[in-house]
Amino acid sequence: MPDYGSIISQSIKVTKKFKWLWVYGLVITAFAAGAGGGGGSNASSNIRNVPGTDTLPSLPDQLPENLPDDAANVLGGFTSSLADWFRSVPVSTWVMLALVVFIAIVFSWLVKMVLSSWAKGGLIYASQQALEGKETTLANTSPKGIANIKNLIILGLITLAISLAIFVGLPLIWILVYLLIEGISVLSSLWIVLGVVFGILLFILAIIIIAMVGVYAERLIVLKGYSPWQAWKSGLKLSKGAFLPTLIMGIINAASAMAVGCVTTILFVIIVGVPALISIIPSITKGQLPSIPLIVFTIIAFIIFGYISLLARAIVVVFKYSNWNQLFESVLSKTEAQNG
Repeated sequence: MPDYGSIISQSIKVTKKFKWLWVYGLVITAFAAGAGGGGGSNASSNIRNVPGTDTLPSLPDQLPENLPDDAANVLGGFTSSLADWFRSVPVSTWVMLALVVFIAIVFSWLVKMVLSSWAKGGLIYASQQALEGKETTLANTSPKGIANIKNLIILGLITLAISLAIFVGLPLIWILVYLLIEGISVLSSLWIVLGVVFGILLFILAIIIIAMVGVYAERLIVLKGYSPWQAWKSGLKLSKGAFLPTLIMGIINAASAMAVGCVTTILFVIIVGVPALISIIPSITKGQLPSIPLIVFTIIAFIIFGYISLLARAIVVVFKYSNWNQLFESVLSKTEAQNG
């Protein structure tokens, strides 16, 4: 069993010493989250100063009786106008618009895959260089990430295809078995219960194994020069031979990510959430709009803490990659020693 205490200690040292590794972590985290750090808010632009009053308008004591009919008429007229507008646009325009949207989606996906693969390859290689005490900079590790972009993307496509085959195949097998024994009430009832239970367990196990294979396969590509398919097959063998150590490391990494997430959330609530509520709620309860500077300050504070949270998660990514690198080397050396 690997020395997890030593692994964690080494990873903390690498993460603290080589802070520029956080750049790779930021790229990986940003694209894993599928977000670009939080778009701006136009909430303050919707606030209007009403001359002569600083309070919100009060609601009428009783709603008009014909309100539902009026609302239905307005909604019907809007729907009819919208339908007429859709019909007035030529089909060629809709086809062109769909094509543009499709190209934009594909282009965005390619950019995401290229940048995230570069960051993964660069961080795997850089972490290993740092662990071995070699000179480690963004300049001398980035080319390694660039060189492995294609293979890491292919590995991702292989993993996606296998995942889809498993996740589609399991329900199909369940349905096929059920259709075969449908005429036997006892067996069909038993299969509904046991099939669902075992199906869920197999589904969870498949997710865990696929994640383990990805960890080893990525490092086999970057550090050992394997081809994508060769790396996937070898990663599966390593995962099967070191299932428990890999599972334990996965739990450690997940726990570290959850701990950092909890800490950042608590700090956010204490530093931003509570003061914002204390400042805004009294105004709202009095039927008044909070002051614009207060609203702007609150929005800016939310955005700042969003980026702080992103940075914290990026640091955790660096820590986790260093952990996986050390486990990978331990498992690989042990496997090679066993194979002679």
